[in-house]
Amino acid sequence: LLGELAVAEGDPAAAEKAFAAALALDPEYALADVGLAKLAIARGDDAVAKARLERALAVDPRNADGFVQYGTLLWRARDLPGAEKAFQAAVDLRPTNALAGARLGAVKLERGELEGALQKLGGAVANDGKLAEARLWLGRALLAKGDTGEAVGALQKAVELRPRNPEYLVQLGVAQERAGALTDAIEAYRAAAAGDPKYADAHERLGALYFANGRFEDSAGAWEKAIAAAPKVV
Repeated sequence: LLGELAVAEGDPAAAEKAFAAALALDPEYALADVGLAKLAIARGDDAVAKARLERALAVDPRNADGFVQYGTLLWRARDLPGAEKAFQAAVDLRPTNALAGARLGAVKLERGELEGALQKLGGAVANDGKLAEARLWLGRALLAKGDTGEAVGALQKAVELRPRNPEYLVQLGVAQERAGALTDAIEAYRAAAAGDPKYADAHERLGALYFANGRFEDSAGAWEKAIAAAPKVV
């Protein structure tokens, strides 16, 4: 599919043109609607994406990727029951779809279904060990369970896969802090803040950890940066 090739080459305009051309030839070509929905999600146009996905799934109710994208939209809108249903449909259609399993596990975790979350996230990691998102959420679930050592391990692997992602680094820092590895936590927060100076959570957590360890001048500096990055931070 030309649209998918254009996406892989980082050319969304060409991808949109190709998907639109495919739909002009076959208005019921669900893969093209899903492709256009992904482009809409990437640019933040959720209303267009939702309409595209609903049409695609009406035409092809066995499109697992369509359910993953639809679940992602519902999750972003905080419709957790709807998101869980969509991700479950994707997993039912394609049990080895690691992304579907990871996001199903993530939603279960947010809904307080810890054991179900751990099962789905563990399965997602088994299906694709290089899916950083699965390891991130597995680390969060393990942390919620109180298995701090295993959580640190999972999050370290996530960071190895996404070494410049501030969210991943902050989550690793949180786990290290709970495990008592305060020096490691400081380094993780510092790396997150250096990678994205506008990521206020990294500065805020770094400031709190400095303060707890009596490094008041460093703490004040970190909190000033947090406030500058997000003025609502106090």
